[in-house]
Amino acid sequence: KSKLFPLFAALIVSAISSNSARAGTNAPGLVTAPMNGSPSAGLPKPFGSPTFANLVSAEDKSSLLSEFKKALSTEEKALQHQDKSQAKELSAAQNSRMKNWRSQEKATRKVFFEVHQSGPERRQYVQDYLKRKEAFDLTIKNEQNAAKKASKDKADALKQSQRDRMVQFKAQLDQNQRPDPALWPKNN
Repeated sequence: KSKLFPLFAALIVSAISSNSARAGTNAPGLVTAPMNGSPSAGLPKPFGSPTFANLVSAEDKSSLLSEFKKALSTEEKALQHQDKSQAKELSAAQNSRMKNWRSQEKATRKVFFEVHQSGPERRQYVQDYLKRKEAFDLTIKNEQNAAKKASKDKADALKQSQRDRMVQFKAQLDQNQRPDPALWPKNN
């Protein structure tokens, strides 16, 4: 009985240590072999410390930075394209409104001139028409200015956001860490 116990105990200890090495845990008092050939693979890592997978090599730094700059440029071009298409839509809508307004004014003027043959009444109508036209043109101009201002504000906000994200991206690269995926532009 005493000769078999040490052999049996050694067999159990080797079975437990191989199972715990595969599972990545250590049984109390047992030393496990490192996993994946890494000397620290079996050891627990402190929370929040960079892991080997998050570390970036010198070659990866330049390629990541280059790709990040390209992504920011693409994001800016997408905003410019969106602004350009919105400006075209606004212009088309305004042209349609101006055409309708002119046709209505023309029809109204024709009816007015058929009824009113004298000069003073016509002069007053023309002066009122010019005031209405000036007010209409002013609303069109105000809409264009508001759209340009909104476009400029969006572009300025995007540029500031890109500057801030670039600073954070470079800071993380300088620490040899893989930058946070939240810094990359979102695909809309």
